[in-house]
Amino acid sequence: MTTPTEPLQFEVAEDVAQPEPATAAVGDVRCVSCQKPLTSYFDVNGKPACDGCKDAIVAFRARSHVGTLLKATLFGIGGALVGAGLFYAIVALTGYQLGLVSIVVGLLVGFAVRRGSGGRGGWRYQAVAVGLTYVAICSTYLPFIFKEVASRREAEAKTAAASTGGTQSSATGQDAAPAEKPFNAWRFLGALAMLAAFTLALPFLGGVDNIMGLIIIAIALWEAWKVNREIPLAISGPLAVGARTDG
Repeated sequence: MTTPTEPLQFEVAEDVAQPEPATAAVGDVRCVSCQKPLTSYFDVNGKPACDGCKDAIVAFRARSHVGTLLKATLFGIGGALVGAGLFYAIVALTGYQLGLVSIVVGLLVGFAVRRGSGGRGGWRYQAVAVGLTYVAICSTYLPFIFKEVASRREAEAKTAAASTGGTQSSATGQDAAPAEKPFNAWRFLGALAMLAAFTLALPFLGGVDNIMGLIIIAIALWEAWKVNREIPLAISGPLAVGARTDG
């Protein structure tokens, strides 16, 4: 049995454009995957396939999701990084935060997951696409969070310096400096967890003032979900070249 080098893509059902029986001949119809001329074929979601490629797509759909899901996740992370990078680039160039870019992020992640899954689709891949899309959108808030934190720390440092008036140490006659705290891995991880939780919750913290932002995010998540819907397989045949299917 011949196995295609790429997973077969039978994602859209459509009529197979076949020649009329009177003019049909060997070579008029080719397998959509391996392009082999066919004297008979199987109709797979409206596309002609040879026996080997038909078996390959059936086997691909039936195998474990573990490897495919991992690959889809990696592709989706790539799409999320590209989407977030696009958002940052637009902010840097224009100075504006365009919420509609979130929908583009949803499409980028959705199609990346679809590509990584080989068009397999289903709730597993939809969940991955939606989760990565939401994380990617929320990550676009991080530069503004860091900027705000830095501004507050700078203001606090200036206030502290003004209040102490450059107090000098009585023992050394030098400016007193606060003792540095030793690095604590657990404290650092806890801070990261709090930052992640705050960032993921941020779209909802604006309440009704951010209603349009929430609507745009919902549309982006829907696009990522919709792109990765599962397309059921409809297979009929073998059919003679020149014959048409009813559906």
